[in-house]
Amino acid sequence: MNQDRRNSLWLAVQYSVTIIFSLITLKLNLVNYGQELFGSWILVSSLWGLGRVVDFGLGTSVLKFAAEFHHKAFSDLKYLISTCFYLMIVLGIFIFIVILVLGELLYFGNKNLFSADHCEQLWDIFIVLGVSFYLSYVSIIIKSFFEGMGNFVTPSKINIIYVSSILVSVVICFIFNLQILILAYSFLICSLLNLIFTFILFRVYYPDIRISWKFARVDFAKKVFSFSLAIQGSTILGSLIDPLIKYLIGNFSSVGLVSIYEIARRFVTAIAGLFNNTFRPILPKASILTTKEDYKDFVYGECAKLSKLGITYSGTVFGMGALFIPIIIQQVFNYDEAILMYFILAIPESINNFGYSIYNFIIGIEKAYFLALVQLINLTIIGLSVSAGLIIFGNTLGLLGYGLTVVLVNILMLIFVREAAGISIRKYFTISKIYKLIILLLLLLGSIFILYYNFSYLYGLLVVLGIISVAIFGSDLKNYSKVILNKIDFRRDV
Repeated sequence: MNQDRRNSLWLAVQYSVTIIFSLITLKLNLVNYGQELFGSWILVSSLWGLGRVVDFGLGTSVLKFAAEFHHKAFSDLKYLISTCFYLMIVLGIFIFIVILVLGELLYFGNKNLFSADHCEQLWDIFIVLGVSFYLSYVSIIIKSFFEGMGNFVTPSKINIIYVSSILVSVVICFIFNLQILILAYSFLICSLLNLIFTFILFRVYYPDIRISWKFARVDFAKKVFSFSLAIQGSTILGSLIDPLIKYLIGNFSSVGLVSIYEIARRFVTAIAGLFNNTFRPILPKASILTTKEDYKDFVYGECAKLSKLGITYSGTVFGMGALFIPIIIQQVFNYDEAILMYFILAIPESINNFGYSIYNFIIGIEKAYFLALVQLINLTIIGLSVSAGLIIFGNTLGLLGYGLTVVLVNILMLIFVREAAGISIRKYFTISKIYKLIILLLLLLGSIFILYYNFSYLYGLLVVLGIISVAIFGSDLKNYSKVILNKIDFRRDV
């Protein structure tokens, strides 16, 4: 099996394990701590989740420049990793302080969110999760370096061990009915062990590349930041969407509804994340392109093929998967509104699966400032639509605004790529079979309104949606399956 397929296979395995384990931990924690208390945990931890992606673009920059230096200037790798590692140590402290202040202003200073009985305990949890965040934050650079060197397998294995340790912690707390603060401390221990293990493997795989403050250089910091700040603008704005939605739901509806939203979000983002993580090696490939002709060939080749695959994947999991995924949500969690939210969130994620390759192409050619602009548009409209749905209409249908803005964002990205690479958008749509995505989105939208007005049609609706999706995407799925089975030599990868 070649390196690209091996990387993709391990990324898929890692994310599949993460999906399964995260859903198990979500269920156990809801049962153990209740909808309100664990909903409060989700709210405070979402800020630290945001902090993990506020790395000023250094993680993506290390991935890009490690891929570039690996081919052109191997001796510069020690300067790259050392400079970025010590920058992360300093930036992590800064972000830790900023999030503590934000937590006090937005959450703990807001009497509408947390009950007086839980407030002091939640503050302690907030601090412990913050230390856990910092340890995980520092390890980002090392894992990104592995990926930039074309090794996605090692960080995938590290992440599998980490989520496994989290699951063990949650199971222990569930069995012995331990306090939620103990759960937070167990997360901290898991993050510490994860950091140590990451360092050990880095020394094993790259003994000639040292991390030392002596190799930290100002010129490398300038080079990295010139690229990374635009990346970070896009990443921060995109990452603000989830905590913004949770804040609006918690503030204008109830903290308990945040837990229901989190159930739907976990399922949808886990499904979409499986696709995104599996094909992350496209970014290093885009990072080494140099000419406009290279851009054009890459977009019509790698990007269009991946967009087509993204449409088939969405049709499979959100269309055919309607025969069983919503049933799992209902049977395991028993919240009808979570199923409605699942279909609402499936719309933007289906579109994002289509545009994933274009997004990474734009990052690879160092045009991330444009992505920051479109993410600002995205965040603004989502905030307005969700607020309108909650305040004016008293329901979560305002989340449909998320899907509309993602459509706009993807159109803007394609227009940008048309100018940068000289492509025809119509030809791109033809290659990727965009019409199948449009049919899927209409099916999902119709399902949402049917369920909203009469949830008793659920089972009949799921069967119809699944059958239509099989008719539309079945042949494509069969063809992709044959290609994958022909290319993978399982004996060599076991």
